Amino acid sequence: GSSYYPGIHIAQNATLTINGEGSLTASGNNFGAGIGSGFDMACGNIVIEGGTITATGGQYAAGIGSSNIASCGTITITDGVTSVTATKGNGASISIGAGYEGSSCDTVTIGGTVYWDGSDYQNGGDSYLTQSTLTYTPGS
Repeated sequence: GSSYYPGIHIAQNATLTINGEGSLTASGNNFGAGIGSGFDMACGNIVIEGGTITATGGQYAAGIGSSNIASCGTITITDGVTSVTATKGNGASISIGAGYEGSSCDTVTIGGTVYWDGSDYQNGGDSYLTQSTLTYTPGS
């Protein structure tokens, strides 16, 4: 049912690019990411290069990234954003990236720094990406 869908879904092998100066708020349903994949559902690449973005995951889902038993492509957040805030759902392991066991995510790059290389945390990503709410504001 629709309870498994993310707030914004990107088709597999496609790329969603979010830019501009506006704001976007996205929330996943029961098992969906705010921006990314839903339960047992693959999603493509996510590029955020502008705006004020707020994304909240549902149960076992990342704010931005994948949900339970799901995969997502690369996640790239650039210094062009005003701010990006991602909140993980109940039971989820990560706010940006692979949300829960059985899920996967390609490279996660925030502000030019790689925090997840597709298989391992980099540059302190294990503590940075797993915050219950992660806010990235360039220059702060």
